[in-house]
Amino acid sequence: MSNLYADMVEQIILEMKENLPEKEELVVSHEYFMWLDFLKKIKPKSTLFIASTDSHKEYDDLREIMLVAENSHYPTWYIQPHCGDSLLSLIYEKGELQKVDSALEIDLSEVWAVPRHIPEFSGIVKGILNDKHSFVAYDLNTPINFLQKMELLKNYGFTPCEYVLFPTDKIMSITSSTLEASLLNFISKSHAAGLPVDGVVMVSDIPLAPGNYTHIIFKPKSLNSN
Repeated sequence: MSNLYADMVEQIILEMKENLPEKEELVVSHEYFMWLDFLKKIKPKSTLFIASTDSHKEYDDLREIMLVAENSHYPTWYIQPHCGDSLLSLIYEKGELQKVDSALEIDLSEVWAVPRHIPEFSGIVKGILNDKHSFVAYDLNTPINFLQKMELLKNYGFTPCEYVLFPTDKIMSITSSTLEASLLNFISKSHAAGLPVDGVVMVSDIPLAPGNYTHIIFKPKSLNSN
């Protein structure tokens, strides 16, 4: 019975996710996260709590990624800079920042643009530091779509990472070399913005098969051979 009850709560959350308006801060910040906190208590291993960036595949050949897009019927993807070992994870519990997980030695008192208090939020915000030691957020482990996450991060007081659309609708008429040149230009602009970029990550709102992953990391051979 308890499993059935937890499944019902999970379904309610999924239906809320599908109907969340992108800019309705009150609903997103309060009622929605209250349901998520309740689910965490009764079903802590729910798949809704799997951080999206933990489910990914990595490629250095863009033609393989173009094939994934074709086989997935050209879904909508968003491109963000990928920064590897520079990742920071900010962990919040009941609205308060509790700890920072990072491979770097971080003095949080010297980091800009990190809210210490977010009403009603429990979860993880992932991001990176730019060369001005300011935190740039690019993901949070909440089951809402990409654009809703970016809007929510901004509403919470973070500086969201720059992103652009991946041209899945043009894959049939564009060469891999032309597309790679465009991605290298995006990487170059990210470097100019002070981010320690080693590639790009393509984010899908729809899980991709096989493997049910949502993030594709692309590290161009030309970039990593330098």
